[in-house]
Amino acid sequence: MSVVSLKRSGALTACLILAGCASSTAVNNKTEQRLPLTSKAGSAFYYQCDKGFGFPAHGTENTITVDLKDGSHTLRQNQVASGFHYSLGKISLQGKGDEAYFNDGSQRYKCQIDRRKSLWEDARYRGADFIAMGNEPGWKLELSRKGDMLYVGDYGTVSFRIATPKSSHANKSPLVFAARDAEHSLWLSIEDKPCVDTMKGDRFDVSVSLVVDGRPLTGCGMILNPLYP
Repeated sequence: MSVVSLKRSGALTACLILAGCASSTAVNNKTEQRLPLTSKAGSAFYYQCDKGFGFPAHGTENTITVDLKDGSHTLRQNQVASGFHYSLGKISLQGKGDEAYFNDGSQRYKCQIDRRKSLWEDARYRGADFIAMGNEPGWKLELSRKGDMLYVGDYGTVSFRIATPKSSHANKSPLVFAARDAEHSLWLSIEDKPCVDTMKGDRFDVSVSLVVDGRPLTGCGMILNPLYP
């Protein structure tokens, strides 16, 4: 796949080196638990079901919106003795934990939250255009093209935000960004090259190299929205 096609589809390469222009904000160092159906702040996730069916959804304690082929449907919470139950007319979602039964009004499906796809959905829901992750030690980075970058490292014990800078070149791979503030520096390369997760064997469209405060890291990435128009 060419860089031009990557640019149009959103699967593009990027490099980050912040050089003294943005401010960073520390975030909660505790690993955030995303319990999709009980999050007051709202979260997004993906259900993989039988019969080759699956769907993204987002919601809060009181409502959940499912995105289907015929559009989005907001279901409201019903009181049940155990687990959860959301419905809108003939459409319903009922279950406990990661498992649920979904009825789209004509068919009933047995579903389970796909944690990997849910990472992408939740990041996109919160405004990220790109997400990357790596292992040993576990780290994750989210990039919002018009906002900031969130880095979470060392299995969730270290995290900070820093403003997303402009790229140093926008028409070839890898793209390079530069930024630095009083506390942190960040360098990221998203290369137009397939990547395989070293722990699970999952395949991704782009390879990622990251240097955080002088510490080199490698991993894989996924473009959620086009990084450049």
